[in-house]
Amino acid sequence: MDDFLKSIEKKIVKLSFKQQVLFAVLTCEKLLPNYREFSSIVRWGSIEVLEEAIVMIYQYLQDIELDDTELDGIYEKIIEITPNIENFESDLASYALDTCSAISDAIEFLLSEDQSYVLNIASIARDTVDMFIQESIYSEILPDDSEAKIAENEYMKKEYRRQHDILRKLLGAEITLPFISTMRELNNSSGSIIELSLVI
Repeated sequence: MDDFLKSIEKKIVKLSFKQQVLFAVLTCEKLLPNYREFSSIVRWGSIEVLEEAIVMIYQYLQDIELDDTELDGIYEKIIEITPNIENFESDLASYALDTCSAISDAIEFLLSEDQSYVLNIASIARDTVDMFIQESIYSEILPDDSEAKIAENEYMKKEYRRQHDILRKLLGAEITLPFISTMRELNNSSGSIIELSLVI
């Protein structure tokens, strides 16, 4: 495990289950525009399925009971609309795959309460930004010190800050509807996780 994930894990383990769920769904929401753009351009998939999954997770946080059958059902729907990147020429397919992976992990987390899924969601968001930096900024020619340069890139630094800021605010917080709304506003205030116009 790299230093970034170790630092995230140290904060995640201090959170309650509901706090961890909120961190997970906020991170999934940052990835959602990537799938929306992919689906719109290639005319495949269903952003509505992913939006339904996000709504279900927020319902859970508001103590609206979800049974395993409902969660299993939305999980299966996500699998059906997850792109096989070999079937698409669009570079956006990989970003759409990441989005589906993160949201399906969030559903798995509700079912299992296994913290590794939350850490994996944090990692997927970071990897999405890493892929964007490599493909849009460095293209196919990576500098010798590419890892250091990627870590210092503004998009990566912004994602690091977003995750750590949210984790800090979650610690000790009561998960109420006003708090959820505040956290969603904070999450959105950092802007897009990647610049889609540079990918298309």
